[in-house]
Amino acid sequence: KSRNLYRFISKTFIPTDFSFSCRYNPNMRTTVILIVFIVLLASCSIYQPAESTIPLVSETFSQTTISTTRTNTPTKLIPTSTLPPIIIPSPTPYFYTVVLNDTLIGIAFKFNIPIEALLEANPSFSNQPLIVGQELIIPVVVDSEATPTITPFPLQISQLNCLNTKDASLTCLVLVKNEYTGWIQNLSVLIQLIDPSGKEIDSCNAYPVLDLVQPGSSMVLNCSFQNTPIGNYKAYATIISAVNNPLPGDLYLNLSIQNSLVEINWDGLSASVHGKVSNNTKNQDARRVWILAIAFNKEGTVIGFRRWVSTTTLTSGGEMLFELNVAALDSEIDQVELVVEGTK
Repeated sequence: KSRNLYRFISKTFIPTDFSFSCRYNPNMRTTVILIVFIVLLASCSIYQPAESTIPLVSETFSQTTISTTRTNTPTKLIPTSTLPPIIIPSPTPYFYTVVLNDTLIGIAFKFNIPIEALLEANPSFSNQPLIVGQELIIPVVVDSEATPTITPFPLQISQLNCLNTKDASLTCLVLVKNEYTGWIQNLSVLIQLIDPSGKEIDSCNAYPVLDLVQPGSSMVLNCSFQNTPIGNYKAYATIISAVNNPLPGDLYLNLSIQNSLVEINWDGLSASVHGKVSNNTKNQDARRVWILAIAFNKEGTVIGFRRWVSTTTLTSGGEMLFELNVAALDSEIDQVELVVEGTK
Protein backbone atom coordinates (compact mmCIF):
# COMPACT_ATOMS: atom_id res chain seq x y z
CA LYS A 1 0.00 0.00 0.00
CA SER A 2 2.78 2.42 0.79
CA ARG A 3 4.36 1.64 -2.55
CA ASN A 4 1.15 2.39 -4.45
CA LEU A 5 0.61 5.61 -2.53
CA TYR A 6 4.17 6.61 -3.31
CA ARG A 7 3.55 6.04 -6.98
CA PHE A 8 0.32 8.17 -6.89
CA ILE A 9 2.13 11.02 -5.21
CA SER A 10 4.98 10.81 -7.63
CA LYS A 11 2.71 10.99 -10.64
CA THR A 12 0.57 13.79 -9.23
CA PHE A 13 3.02 16.19 -7.69
CA ILE A 14 6.23 15.50 -9.61
CA PRO A 15 6.46 16.88 -13.17
CA THR A 16 6.56 14.38 -15.96
CA ASP A 17 9.77 15.71 -17.30
CA PHE A 18 11.50 15.20 -13.97
CA SER A 19 12.80 11.64 -13.69
CA PHE A 20 14.68 9.96 -10.96
CA SER A 21 14.93 6.50 -9.69
CA CYS A 22 13.83 5.66 -6.27
CA ARG A 23 13.80 2.45 -4.55
CA TYR A 24 11.07 1.54 -2.15
CA ASN A 25 12.22 1.54 1.37
CA PRO A 26 10.01 0.60 4.28
CA ASN A 27 11.47 3.48 6.19
CA MET A 28 9.85 5.84 3.80
CA ARG A 29 6.37 4.97 5.12
CA THR A 30 6.45 7.67 7.71
CA THR A 31 7.77 10.22 5.26
CA VAL A 32 5.08 9.48 2.71
CA ILE A 33 2.26 9.76 5.24
CA LEU A 34 3.65 13.09 6.39
CA ILE A 35 3.73 14.41 2.81
CA VAL A 36 0.13 13.31 2.18
CA PHE A 37 -1.05 15.04 5.34
CA ILE A 38 0.63 18.29 4.30
CA VAL A 39 -0.96 18.12 0.82
CA LEU A 40 -4.48 17.55 2.21
CA LEU A 41 -4.08 20.40 4.67
CA ALA A 42 -3.06 22.76 1.91
CA SER A 43 -6.07 21.80 -0.21
CA CYS A 44 -8.50 22.69 2.63
CA SER A 45 -7.21 26.26 2.78
CA ILE A 46 -8.03 26.90 -0.90
CA TYR A 47 -11.87 26.42 -0.58
CA GLN A 48 -14.04 28.31 -3.09
CA PRO A 49 -17.83 28.44 -2.48
CA ALA A 50 -20.27 27.44 -5.19
CA GLU A 51 -22.29 30.08 -6.99
CA SER A 52 -25.69 30.93 -5.37
CA THR A 53 -28.85 30.47 -7.43
CA ILE A 54 -30.63 33.34 -5.53
CA PRO A 55 -29.86 36.79 -6.96
CA LEU A 56 -28.52 39.31 -4.52
CA VAL A 57 -30.09 42.78 -4.22
CA SER A 58 -27.62 45.48 -3.48
CA GLU A 59 -28.54 48.86 -1.99
CA THR A 60 -26.44 51.94 -2.04
CA PHE A 61 -26.78 54.38 0.81
CA SER A 62 -25.46 57.90 0.61
CA GLN A 63 -25.07 60.09 3.65
CA THR A 64 -25.21 63.85 3.32
CA THR A 65 -23.16 65.86 5.71
CA ILE A 66 -24.79 69.05 6.90
CA SER A 67 -22.53 71.67 8.31
CA THR A 68 -23.97 74.26 10.66
CA THR A 69 -22.53 77.48 11.90
CA ARG A 70 -23.67 79.04 15.11
CA THR A 71 -23.68 82.75 15.68
CA ASN A 72 -23.97 84.47 18.99
CA THR A 73 -26.32 87.18 17.67
CA PRO A 74 -29.39 86.16 15.61
CA THR A 75 -29.77 87.83 12.25
CA LYS A 76 -33.03 89.69 11.52
CA LEU A 77 -34.57 89.52 8.08
CA ILE A 78 -35.26 92.93 6.54
CA PRO A 79 -38.33 92.89 4.22
CA THR A 80 -37.71 94.23 0.77
CA SER A 81 -41.28 95.45 0.32
CA THR A 82 -44.30 96.37 2.47
CA LEU A 83 -47.28 94.00 2.22
CA PRO A 84 -50.75 95.59 2.00
CA PRO A 85 -52.88 95.14 5.15
CA ILE A 86 -55.53 92.40 5.11
CA ILE A 87 -58.99 93.86 5.48
CA ILE A 88 -61.48 91.49 7.12
CA PRO A 89 -65.05 92.28 6.06
CA SER A 90 -67.46 92.96 8.90
CA PRO A 91 -70.38 90.53 9.34
CA THR A 92 -73.41 91.55 7.33
CA PRO A 93 -76.89 90.96 8.80
CA TYR A 94 -79.60 89.54 6.60
CA PHE A 95 -83.38 89.48 6.54
CA TYR A 96 -85.77 86.71 7.53
CA THR A 97 -89.42 86.54 6.45
CA VAL A 98 -91.86 85.50 9.17
CA VAL A 99 -93.86 82.35 8.45
CA LEU A 100 -96.80 80.72 10.16
CA ASN A 101 -96.25 79.75 13.85
CA ASP A 102 -93.08 81.83 14.12
CA THR A 103 -92.19 83.44 17.46
CA LEU A 104 -89.28 85.62 18.48
CA ILE A 105 -87.82 82.97 20.71
CA GLY A 106 -88.24 80.38 17.98
CA ILE A 107 -86.42 82.55 15.44
CA ALA A 108 -83.62 83.13 17.95
CA PHE A 109 -83.16 79.38 18.35
CA LYS A 110 -83.35 78.82 14.61
CA PHE A 111 -80.46 81.19 13.92
CA ASN A 112 -78.49 80.35 17.09
CA ILE A 113 -78.47 83.90 18.45
CA PRO A 114 -79.50 85.38 21.82
CA ILE A 115 -82.99 86.81 22.00
CA GLU A 116 -81.52 90.11 23.22
CA ALA A 117 -79.52 90.46 19.99
CA LEU A 118 -82.62 89.79 17.92
CA LEU A 119 -84.68 92.38 19.84
CA GLU A 120 -81.85 94.90 19.63
CA ALA A 121 -81.77 94.54 15.86
CA ASN A 122 -85.59 94.76 15.70
CA PRO A 123 -86.69 97.14 18.48
CA SER A 124 -90.12 97.71 16.95
CA PHE A 125 -91.02 94.02 17.48
CA SER A 126 -90.36 93.94 21.23
CA ASN A 127 -94.02 94.64 22.08
CA GLN A 128 -95.62 93.64 18.80
CA PRO A 129 -96.81 90.21 17.63
CA LEU A 130 -95.29 88.70 14.55
CA ILE A 131 -97.29 88.73 11.35
CA VAL A 132 -96.75 86.37 8.43
CA GLY A 133 -94.77 88.10 5.71
CA GLN A 134 -92.95 90.57 7.97
CA GLU A 135 -89.18 90.84 7.67
CA LEU A 136 -86.83 90.64 10.63
CA ILE A 137 -83.18 91.64 10.69
CA ILE A 138 -81.06 88.66 11.75
CA PRO A 139 -77.85 90.04 13.25
CA VAL A 140 -74.55 88.20 13.03
CA VAL A 141 -73.35 87.55 16.57
CA VAL A 142 -69.79 86.37 17.15
CA ASP A 143 -69.37 83.51 19.64
CA SER A 144 -73.08 83.40 20.36
CA GLU A 145 -74.46 80.77 22.67
CA ALA A 146 -76.70 78.07 21.28
CA THR A 147 -79.32 78.83 23.91
CA PRO A 148 -80.82 82.32 24.14
CA THR A 149 -79.76 84.08 27.32
CA ILE A 150 -83.15 84.09 29.04
CA THR A 151 -83.80 82.62 32.47
CA PRO A 152 -87.02 80.64 32.03
CA PHE A 153 -89.94 81.35 34.32
CA PRO A 154 -90.62 78.32 36.58
CA LEU A 155 -93.63 77.14 34.61
CA GLN A 156 -94.76 73.55 35.02
CA ILE A 157 -95.40 71.13 32.15
CA SER A 158 -98.71 69.33 32.58
CA GLN A 159 -98.44 66.67 29.86
CA LEU A 160 -96.18 65.22 27.19
CA ASN A 161 -97.83 62.91 24.70
CA CYS A 162 -95.89 61.53 21.70
CA LEU A 163 -98.00 59.90 18.99
CA ASN A 164 -97.19 58.01 15.80
CA THR A 165 -98.74 59.46 12.66
CA LYS A 166 -99.77 57.80 9.41
CA ASP A 167 -96.66 58.97 7.55
CA ALA A 168 -94.37 57.09 10.01
CA SER A 169 -93.36 60.31 11.76
CA LEU A 170 -93.60 61.08 15.47
CA THR A 171 -95.53 64.07 16.81
CA CYS A 172 -95.10 65.14 20.42
CA LEU A 173 -97.68 67.37 22.11
CA VAL A 174 -96.79 69.34 25.24
CA LEU A 175 -99.47 70.84 27.44
CA VAL A 176 -98.61 73.76 29.72
CA LYS A 177 -101.10 75.42 32.06
CA ASN A 178 -100.55 78.93 33.38
CA GLU A 179 -101.53 78.88 37.05
CA TYR A 180 -100.08 82.35 37.71
CA THR A 181 -101.69 85.77 37.53
CA GLY A 182 -99.27 87.04 34.87
CA TRP A 183 -99.15 86.39 31.14
CA ILE A 184 -96.54 83.94 29.80
CA GLN A 185 -94.65 85.04 26.68
CA ASN A 186 -91.75 83.66 24.61
CA LEU A 187 -92.49 80.10 25.67
CA SER A 188 -90.45 77.25 24.22
CA VAL A 189 -89.86 73.63 25.23
CA LEU A 190 -87.08 71.18 24.39
CA ILE A 191 -88.24 67.62 23.66
CA GLN A 192 -85.62 64.85 23.86
CA LEU A 193 -85.90 61.19 22.89
CA ILE A 194 -83.65 59.03 25.11
CA ASP A 195 -82.82 55.33 24.67
CA PRO A 196 -82.55 52.88 27.63
CA SER A 197 -78.79 53.53 27.96
CA GLY A 198 -79.40 57.25 28.49
CA LYS A 199 -78.16 58.31 25.05
CA GLU A 200 -80.06 60.99 23.18
CA ILE A 201 -81.65 59.69 19.98
CA ASP A 202 -83.07 62.97 18.75
CA SER A 203 -84.28 66.34 20.01
CA CYS A 204 -86.63 69.06 18.85
CA ASN A 205 -87.74 72.52 19.97
CA ALA A 206 -91.49 72.94 20.49
CA TYR A 207 -93.26 76.30 20.31
CA PRO A 208 -96.78 77.42 21.31
CA VAL A 209 -99.55 77.92 18.81
CA LEU A 210 -100.40 81.35 20.26
CA ASP A 211 -98.14 84.17 21.44
CA LEU A 212 -99.46 84.33 25.00
CA VAL A 213 -100.50 81.88 27.70
CA GLN A 214 -103.30 83.63 29.53
CA PRO A 215 -103.73 83.26 33.31
CA GLY A 216 -105.69 80.13 34.13
CA SER A 217 -105.63 78.78 30.55
CA SER A 218 -103.69 75.97 28.87
CA MET A 219 -101.37 76.08 25.89
CA VAL A 220 -100.29 73.28 23.56
CA LEU A 221 -96.85 73.09 21.97
CA ASN A 222 -95.99 70.63 19.25
CA CYS A 223 -92.90 69.20 17.62
CA SER A 224 -92.55 66.55 14.90
CA PHE A 225 -89.77 64.05 14.29
CA GLN A 226 -89.39 62.81 10.74
CA ASN A 227 -88.76 59.18 11.70
CA THR A 228 -90.14 57.23 14.62
CA PRO A 229 -87.27 55.75 16.69
CA ILE A 230 -86.88 51.98 16.60
CA GLY A 231 -86.92 50.13 19.90
CA ASN A 232 -87.59 51.39 23.40
CA TYR A 233 -87.19 55.05 24.21
CA LYS A 234 -88.52 57.75 26.52
CA ALA A 235 -89.50 61.32 25.75
CA TYR A 236 -88.60 64.20 28.05
CA ALA A 237 -89.77 67.83 27.92
CA THR A 238 -87.92 70.77 29.45
CA ILE A 239 -88.89 74.44 29.42
CA ILE A 240 -86.00 76.43 28.00
CA SER A 241 -87.64 79.87 27.85
CA ALA A 242 -90.64 81.55 29.46
CA VAL A 243 -91.28 85.16 30.48
CA ASN A 244 -93.98 86.19 32.93
CA ASN A 245 -95.48 89.66 32.38
CA PRO A 246 -98.07 91.24 34.70
CA LEU A 247 -99.95 92.62 31.69
CA PRO A 248 -100.18 91.26 28.15
CA GLY A 249 -99.18 94.57 26.56
CA ASP A 250 -101.01 97.27 24.64
CA LEU A 251 -101.06 95.30 21.40
CA TYR A 252 -103.17 92.45 22.81
CA LEU A 253 -106.88 93.15 23.08
CA ASN A 254 -109.62 91.91 25.38
CA LEU A 255 -111.54 89.28 23.39
CA SER A 256 -113.98 86.60 24.54
CA ILE A 257 -115.75 83.57 23.04
CA GLN A 258 -119.54 83.45 23.17
CA ASN A 259 -122.03 80.64 22.51
CA SER A 260 -119.46 78.02 21.59
CA LEU A 261 -120.70 74.58 20.54
CA VAL A 262 -118.64 71.39 20.09
CA GLU A 263 -120.04 68.53 18.01
CA ILE A 264 -118.01 65.30 18.11
CA ASN A 265 -118.35 63.10 15.01
CA TRP A 266 -119.62 59.54 15.20
CA ASP A 267 -116.13 57.98 15.08
CA GLY A 268 -114.85 60.27 17.84
CA LEU A 269 -111.70 61.12 15.89
CA SER A 270 -112.78 64.64 14.94
CA ALA A 271 -115.01 67.41 16.21
CA SER A 272 -116.68 70.48 14.75
CA VAL A 273 -116.49 73.69 16.79
CA HIS A 274 -118.32 76.94 16.11
CA GLY A 275 -119.37 80.06 17.98
CA LYS A 276 -118.64 83.80 17.99
CA VAL A 277 -115.90 86.12 19.25
CA SER A 278 -116.57 89.47 20.90
CA ASN A 279 -114.17 92.41 20.98
CA ASN A 280 -114.47 93.96 24.43
CA THR A 281 -111.76 96.60 23.92
CA LYS A 282 -112.91 100.18 23.48
CA ASN A 283 -111.76 102.11 20.43
CA GLN A 284 -109.46 99.31 19.29
CA ASP A 285 -110.09 97.04 16.31
CA ALA A 286 -108.67 93.53 16.23
CA ARG A 287 -106.82 93.04 12.96
CA ARG A 288 -105.83 89.52 13.89
CA VAL A 289 -107.94 86.99 15.78
CA TRP A 290 -106.64 83.53 16.67
CA ILE A 291 -108.70 80.73 18.23
CA LEU A 292 -107.01 77.63 19.57
CA ALA A 293 -108.98 74.39 19.98
CA ILE A 294 -107.33 71.72 22.16
CA ALA A 295 -108.80 68.18 22.04
CA PHE A 296 -108.69 65.82 25.04
CA ASN A 297 -109.72 62.18 25.48
CA LYS A 298 -111.61 60.66 28.41
CA GLU A 299 -108.43 60.41 30.47
CA GLY A 300 -107.82 64.13 30.02
CA THR A 301 -104.78 63.60 27.76
CA VAL A 302 -104.17 66.04 24.93
CA ILE A 303 -104.60 64.26 21.58
CA GLY A 304 -104.92 67.07 19.04
CA PHE A 305 -105.27 70.79 18.36
CA ARG A 306 -106.26 73.26 15.67
CA ARG A 307 -105.77 77.02 15.27
CA TRP A 308 -108.29 79.21 13.51
CA VAL A 309 -107.19 82.55 11.97
CA SER A 310 -109.57 85.36 11.07
CA THR A 311 -109.58 86.80 7.57
CA THR A 312 -111.34 90.07 8.47
CA THR A 313 -110.97 92.77 11.12
CA LEU A 314 -113.04 92.56 14.28
CA THR A 315 -114.21 96.06 15.14
CA SER A 316 -114.32 97.44 18.65
CA GLY A 317 -117.46 96.19 20.44
CA GLY A 318 -118.28 93.92 17.49
CA GLU A 319 -118.73 90.16 17.11
CA MET A 320 -117.33 87.63 14.67
CA LEU A 321 -118.53 84.10 13.87
CA PHE A 322 -116.02 81.26 13.62
CA GLU A 323 -116.11 77.57 12.71
CA LEU A 324 -113.31 75.00 12.70
CA ASN A 325 -112.65 71.26 12.78
CA VAL A 326 -110.16 69.61 15.12
CA ALA A 327 -108.87 66.05 14.66
CA ALA A 328 -107.41 63.58 17.15
CA LEU A 329 -104.05 61.93 16.58
CA ASP A 330 -104.89 59.11 18.97
CA SER A 331 -108.02 57.73 20.72
CA GLU A 332 -111.38 59.48 20.72
CA ILE A 333 -112.20 63.09 21.55
CA ASP A 334 -114.12 63.64 24.77
CA GLN A 335 -113.89 67.43 25.17
CA VAL A 336 -112.46 70.49 23.46
CA GLU A 337 -110.99 73.56 25.18
CA LEU A 338 -110.96 76.94 23.38
CA VAL A 339 -108.56 79.87 23.79
CA VAL A 340 -108.82 83.19 21.91
CA GLU A 341 -106.14 85.80 21.24
CA GLY A 342 -106.40 89.10 19.34
CA THR A 343 -104.11 91.99 18.46
CA LYS A 344 -104.74 95.44 17.10
